Amino acid sequence: SPPPNVATAYQEDINHYDIEQLQIRLRQKISGQKFLLVLDDIWSDDRVKWIELTDLIKVGAAESKIIVTTRSNSIASMIGTVSSYVLEGLSPENCLSLFVKWAFKDGEEEKYPNLVEIGKEIVKNCAGVPLAVRTLGSSLFSNFDLNKWLFVRDHEIWNLEQKKDDILPALKLSYDEMPSYLRQCFACFSLFPKDYAFNVVEMTILWIALGLVQSMNGSEKLEHIAREYIHELHSRSLLQDFGDYGDFGIFKVHDLIHDLALYVAKEEFVTVVSHTRNISEQARHLSIVEKDSLGHVLFPKSKSVRSIQFPIDGVGLDNKKLLDTWLSRYEYLRYLNLNNSSFETLPNSTAKLEHLRVLTLNNNRKIKRLDHSIFKLHNLQVFSFVGCTNLETLPRGLGKMISLQHLYITTKQSIVSLTEFATLNYLQ
Repeated sequence: SPPPNVATAYQEDINHYDIEQLQIRLRQKISGQKFLLVLDDIWSDDRVKWIELTDLIKVGAAESKIIVTTRSNSIASMIGTVSSYVLEGLSPENCLSLFVKWAFKDGEEEKYPNLVEIGKEIVKNCAGVPLAVRTLGSSLFSNFDLNKWLFVRDHEIWNLEQKKDDILPALKLSYDEMPSYLRQCFACFSLFPKDYAFNVVEMTILWIALGLVQSMNGSEKLEHIAREYIHELHSRSLLQDFGDYGDFGIFKVHDLIHDLALYVAKEEFVTVVSHTRNISEQARHLSIVEKDSLGHVLFPKSKSVRSIQFPIDGVGLDNKKLLDTWLSRYEYLRYLNLNNSSFETLPNSTAKLEHLRVLTLNNNRKIKRLDHSIFKLHNLQVFSFVGCTNLETLPRGLGKMISLQHLYITTKQSIVSLTEFATLNYLQ
């Protein structure tokens, strides 16, 4: 099972709490208690939020401590009550040692002293950043082609002018050296916020729906190939905190890797936040990740949008007029995630999305029924209505979804006729 979090540690379900209730419970738990709070990679320079946090936790014991890590000197000075401790990069010796660990199997480097010497030159360009060293080393793992190593050492990217907030050249190069079938999959990480806990199943479904996973011989299941993609990205040190729990796997991407995903995604992959106003006509994938972020957004008129999603708990759509606009405009949608939405019925125009592969409406507490027209989605492969506690019945006609592979539904209906599933030959 997945590792415990704060809520499970206290054997308490906090998902239904609003922010005020959460603050009250936190004060109750830490009042008079000594605690250590670690805030990793803080990037917000909002002093008001910092004051609000300190006011919230000052009920703890006087011996309590807070450790903050940040890449910003201004944030460190704003937060710190003691002098900052500035971490230096790795020494050249430690850089090389780390590089060798990820570029060779144990002891293998002794057979290739010439490559190790080239490696010394390569790591000089990594600015002592462990992630950059590890990622470059992983990209050369078990590759003993001298020309390949010389190509990395002599790449023109090292000579480009580097601005303060630019993506590290070593990470850019790791992306450039990535196989073409992985690049679009990697760019999909930009559709989620930093520190997001990715679900392996969630990502494989997204990639397959968007046509990013291909079988070379047509016999291997796309789900298996997509999982191999994830393991390859992990082997390249682009994923971290990887936990494999059988069918359920989770992972994260480092903030610098997330920055790289944003960089390569450009205008094609768009994350909609509160300050988003105009979205490029080149956008193909939209992800809404913040509440109240839709009111002032001008969505593209182009029909090129292929996916829309609401991946964050508590962030959903309640504007049915906007949904109608999307469904009529983006007729080539392949992936539609309307989780956490709040409307009683789906628009009839949903049935016109003949290219749709995935439709999810999880945790909609208001939807009561599905129109029969929904079963015209003959290419639909994943149909998920989990947590729709007011869905009264399933209309007859489910068997018309002949391409359906995965079905997840919560309904008040106590009995479902098995004849409805007789024609679903691909259902897993």
